[in-house]
Amino acid sequence: MDAELVVHEFLGYLNQKYGIDRQELNRLISKEQKPDAFSVPVEILGNRKLGCMEAAVKFLRENKGLAYNKISELLGRSRSTIGVMYHNASRKMGQHFQDYPSSKYPIPASRFADKKFSALESVVMFLADHKLRVCEIAGLLNRDYRTIYTVYRRGRRKNEA
Repeated sequence: MDAELVVHEFLGYLNQKYGIDRQELNRLISKEQKPDAFSVPVEILGNRKLGCMEAAVKFLRENKGLAYNKISELLGRSRSTIGVMYHNASRKMGQHFQDYPSSKYPIPASRFADKKFSALESVVMFLADHKLRVCEIAGLLNRDYRTIYTVYRRGRRKNEA
């Protein structure tokens, strides 16, 4: 069978079943191959004063020096939402985050962009993909085991749907 014919049939199947066209497939492939330039150390997400998304925005703004436009592009949120998150995070926690250049689990900023999952679900699913147990994830994120277990189950259910 001709390889071009197989690819053409596969693209037709993807388009019919999932609504993915050639341009979308190319975008997904290039996104998969390109390593994430910006990541958020898992250690800062354990700060209980801030939510995961607030901590990520504050870290990217202050430690990485990114503008609101770039952060909104990375995290898949509007510029005004990023501005509000940063303002709220700065008000809750005045000091800068310590920089963790050798974080054991750097979370790619693009993981926060999938609006299907909450920020905490995205982080928990990322860490679970790296074969961490729920109790280990709870320790890293400074959250109760039961909370992380619930978030993990919810994320897994959404992933299957």
